[in-house]
Amino acid sequence: MNGTLRSNGPWWRELTPYMWWVLVVASLGWLFDVMDQRIFVLSRASALDELLSVHVDDGLMARITKGEASALEVARALGTDPGVTPGQIVTIEGADAAKPRPVIVLPPRSEGGKPRKLAIVRRGTPPETWVCPDPDRNAFIGRMATAIFLAGWATGGIFFGIVADKWGRVFTMMLTILIYALFTGLSAFSVSWIDYSAYRFLTGLGVGGEFAAGAALVAEVMTPRARPYALGLLQALSALGNVLGSVVGLMMKPSDPLAHWDRWRGLYLVGIIPSILVLVIRGRLKEPERWRSVQQSTAGVLGQNLGAMGDLFSARWRRNTWVGLLLGTAGVIGIWGVGFWTPELVKSMTADPSIRASMFALQDVGGFLGLLAIALVTEGAAQSRRVPATIGLVASCGLAGLLVWLGGGRVEHPVPTAMLGIVSCGALYCVFTLLGAVTGGMGRRRGFLLSFILALAATIVVFRFMVEEGQIYWMIPILGFCVLLPFGMYAIYFPELYPTRIRTTGSSFCYNASRYLAAGGIFLMGSVGHVLDLRESGQVFALVYVVGMLATFWAIETRGKPLVEE
Repeated sequence: MNGTLRSNGPWWRELTPYMWWVLVVASLGWLFDVMDQRIFVLSRASALDELLSVHVDDGLMARITKGEASALEVARALGTDPGVTPGQIVTIEGADAAKPRPVIVLPPRSEGGKPRKLAIVRRGTPPETWVCPDPDRNAFIGRMATAIFLAGWATGGIFFGIVADKWGRVFTMMLTILIYALFTGLSAFSVSWIDYSAYRFLTGLGVGGEFAAGAALVAEVMTPRARPYALGLLQALSALGNVLGSVVGLMMKPSDPLAHWDRWRGLYLVGIIPSILVLVIRGRLKEPERWRSVQQSTAGVLGQNLGAMGDLFSARWRRNTWVGLLLGTAGVIGIWGVGFWTPELVKSMTADPSIRASMFALQDVGGFLGLLAIALVTEGAAQSRRVPATIGLVASCGLAGLLVWLGGGRVEHPVPTAMLGIVSCGALYCVFTLLGAVTGGMGRRRGFLLSFILALAATIVVFRFMVEEGQIYWMIPILGFCVLLPFGMYAIYFPELYPTRIRTTGSSFCYNASRYLAAGGIFLMGSVGHVLDLRESGQVFALVYVVGMLATFWAIETRGKPLVEE
């Protein structure tokens, strides 16, 4: 059995107060980083509704109201296509349960298409009339903004990975936190979709750079035994960032059509909060001794060989780089595919916005438990956890049966149904704990293989068999549990692949380079949706997990070994 399991007591008892401080700070930096991503997802549509809206003067609005304005006249004023019948008189439909705002109805763009409905908003003093963009245009610009954000994320990850190797982990972590906090805040002052997207790119620079610096800092400060568990916890706590972003979104309701439509701006102002973290940690964190030793041994020339990007593809390290890139590509593209198609799937199943809102929260709970569980499988769980895990598994199964008896699984009983999903994830966590205790740790290669198999299986099952509203509450948490498993492995494995002088450079490259592909994939997803139906599209994108499975057979095993050096 590995020496990490022969040590007495839980791993966290080995941590000194300073190690705890490092773990807390790095976790908060990544947590707020993920919170920013959730804020963007929740507010993007509302932000673009305002930023793409067009002012309509009172004269034209009066003509539309009287039924005197043609589609051509209105389309010219709004800068859009008049549709297949430009001479058709434009009408207004009043607000109702399905559309809380009144809408202008324009002809479809093509024969057989649906009429376009553009929401009308009155704002300002005195009130002025603004017309929101065509939903298709909002969605297209939204995909562009998301792709730009991902490109910034990838660029920042690679660039600041090099900076962290050259200038230090603590310095880079503070710098990237300031960058993503500053430009998240500036997003609140956007005046068009162009500067909004620019702020998203600049925010992405900080978002991409923070993780590798924080993960390397934790990896180099912790004891060998505590390192994989601490890194797993670092990644797991990021799920709380999603929860925090969702809570803030629920409080501020950026997409509530009956509220002030510029509430999305307040969400981005909340994103400034992480900058306070820099003021707290400044001067209280020091660069890891391991990094300082390497930095001082570079023949007296600051930065020589530190962060050397080309060395990732040298004979010594290129195998690790290609394997890491394939592993990262499978998980990143897979989760962005799930993230793109799952809301659409839920939307096609129910018009109830409360169910769609609950989906994110339940998925986050499942993801949190999955990220915690994978560290126990790959590194091993203490033998003393066999009995508690067995009791937990039996209790979870019994509670699941009780919840089903109380109506769990049916949409008419949302509370027991949601609890059924959470309890199911709890049962999976207990299974993983038992697996880690029985095997003494499966290692990195088999941990990745298990992660990709479960991610593929969960995605296919959800997109093929989730057909009833009640299933959303319990199947989505399990999906969240499974598709985030590879990300728990990334935090543990990538820092173990490279020596100190290129650790963040290599980790960032493996974790972030694939986001360029994901950025382009956002538009491919939209194109696939025109060829395949919704359910087929989600299953097709899930096949990328097979790439990760194949890469595990080429990967090196790092469990039980010290951080690699030259």
